[in-house]
Amino acid sequence: MRRAAALLGVKCGAPSSLYQETARRCPRSPQRKHPRIADNAHKGLGHPHAGVMSALIQALLPLLPSQMGHAALAFAGVGAIGGVMLWLAGARFSRYLTTLAAVAIGTMVGIGLPRWFGWNIDHMATAVGGAIVLGSSGYAMHRMWVGIWLGVVLATWAALGTWIVLAADQAWDWPATAGVTVPAYAKQVWDALPPDVVHALPIVCGAAFLIGAIPAIIWPRAGRAFLYSALGATLAAGMGTAVINMEQPQWLAKVPPKMSVQVMALMLLVLMGAGLQWQLYFRRPVKPAGGANAER
Repeated sequence: MRRAAALLGVKCGAPSSLYQETARRCPRSPQRKHPRIADNAHKGLGHPHAGVMSALIQALLPLLPSQMGHAALAFAGVGAIGGVMLWLAGARFSRYLTTLAAVAIGTMVGIGLPRWFGWNIDHMATAVGGAIVLGSSGYAMHRMWVGIWLGVVLATWAALGTWIVLAADQAWDWPATAGVTVPAYAKQVWDALPPDVVHALPIVCGAAFLIGAIPAIIWPRAGRAFLYSALGATLAAGMGTAVINMEQPQWLAKVPPKMSVQVMALMLLVLMGAGLQWQLYFRRPVKPAGGANAER
């Protein structure tokens, strides 16, 4: 056995000379990291042992825009405050909020339709038409829109979870938006995603959408409570993280490091918001036993 090992140039407990020569000539390239993650390592947020920075935030940081001006920072701050307000009292004004959201979507879609399809029509006419059609549906079909929005929120969570599981260690840069239509930009974003994410997203997001939409349509009051609690918690957490990351990134080091703890905290926040709004706006008062005789 030793003679055979000597013929092959292998010593006991040592690699072969051929392997040593290959390792010397072809060193392993270091793993590519997103520049913002490397930047945060200098600020104490490098996450070398999952103890300084949370895995969830570490995975989501590359998805944030690399440059945020004062306007974007103000927008993120307003979004975080709006998320808190929705978490507290969104269900109370649900019909008005869904109608306003439908009007805004109809207006934006109507403005873009002539440019997207090359129609020789004034974009103001299609904008007014889209606002009227979708705004009317938002008011008349309030239950359906609540289900759609809750499905969208859960699908967004599923998309982020898919990214964290399959592509958290990959660099990501948003495509340029200058002079690009919304459908073309959406196609650019889709083409830039890693193959594993592209294959998994339709199934995962579709299932999450149905899980949120169908129960909310069947039980509308519970659907409203969970919609605005989940939407408010998502906006507050996402926009708040963006603001903190730009202004005080060292605060992110105080977040509990385990991803399971963070997910449980987010779920608990959603349940608390839903329970609070249910108690405030949907709980029916208990009638005293005996009716009018009980008052006497």
